[in-house]
Formats: sequence, structure tokens, C-alpha cells
Amino acid sequence: AIALVNALILVVMGAYIIHEAIARFYHPTPIQTNIMLFVALIGLGGNAISILLLREHRHESLNMKAAFLHLFFDTISSVAVVITAILMGFWNIALLDLVVALAIVGMIAYSSFGILRESWRIFMQGAPRGMNVTAVQKSLEEISGVKSVHGLHIWSVSSSEVFLSCHVCLDDAISLLNTDDLIQRINSMLRVRYNIHHTTIQIEKDRMCGLSANGRECCR
Repeated sequence: AIALVNALILVVMGAYIIHEAIARFYHPTPIQTNIMLFVALIGLGGNAISILLLREHRHESLNMKAAFLHLFFDTISSVAVVITAILMGFWNIALLDLVVALAIVGMIAYSSFGILRESWRIFMQGAPRGMNVTAVQKSLEEISGVKSVHGLHIWSVSSSEVFLSCHVCLDDAISLLNTDDLIQRINSMLRVRYNIHHTTIQIEKDRMCGLSANGRECCR
């Protein structure tokens, strides 16, 4: 949720920057380049320090990734503003302010939409990016003792935790009284091959396994 809010705030900020840059281009106002340079240097210093503090943790979660990208592009923006302030101190070119503003918004959009897409996938309980659900089902059905798999659902609650639930139809040779070993083998395969550590597996046989949720036979 924090990552989603952070990305949405960046999008709103980008829209506001474009609005102000276009308005200033058509209605030029004097720019205090000294103040502009001073504020940009303060922002550059603060962002640089924050990036150094977060650099080691940027891959730990989607929230940390969003915060790091936010600071990274803020740093680049501060560098651009510093250069613009110096140039406009010598040449008062209104177009330069608009070009830099659009470039900054482009960077904001680039960093935000990836976070928005990933956050939305988590909220909608979709399969994590790069996770091939068909391949997972095939791997499950290749395990000895498994006749078929249905009701397979893979989703994530964060950028690092992946969950799986499914119904496993037993092979006729497997007894319902001895399914612990099968479940352990399933979980072991999912951990090693797909890095899935949280599972809910329903074992079925005979009548319960006759029909899937959509009414089609699943164990034939």
C-alpha cells in the first residue's frame, strides 16, 4: 500500500510540474536562479545521503524499491535543476526550464508506472511477474502419486512472499491414509524450483475429485 501511494503521489507531482512549466513558458516570470540553485543543492545533498543509506536494502521489498527509485530520480532531478540554474544565470532561456521540467516528469513516470503495475498485481492477487502458472501445474502433475491438479491459484501479498493453493487428485495407487509424504514432496519441489514457501494443498480422491469448480472432470 505504501509503495502504491508513493507512486501515485509521484504521478500527481509530475502532472503538476508539467502544468506549471507550460504556464511559465507562455507567461514568463523572472526566475531567482540564486534561490533555485541553493534549494537544488540542498535537495541534492539530502537525496544523495538517503540513497547511500537505502542502497543495501533496495531489493528487500516493493516499498524499499519504491523509496529508493523515488530518491534516485529525485537526485537526478536535483542535478538537472542545478545545471539549469547555472545556465539560466547566464542565459535567461524560458524554453530550457520547460525542457528540463519535461525530462524530470519523464523520469518520474518511468519510475512510477513499474511500481504501480506491480502494486496493482499484488492488490488483485495476480500471479507474480515471471511466474508461469501453467509450468507450475505441469511440475505438480509430474510428481509421483499425483493424477491431476485443479483449482491452482498463485498470488503474492508482497514483493517477496508468494502463496499457492490447489486441489491435488491422487493416483489410484496412493492411499488417503498416507498423504503426508506426498505433500512434503510437493512443498519441497515448490520451494526449490519456484521459491514458493506458503502453500495450502487439498488432497482429493474419488467423489470429491470428480468435478472441478467449473463442472468439468478433473481426474480422468
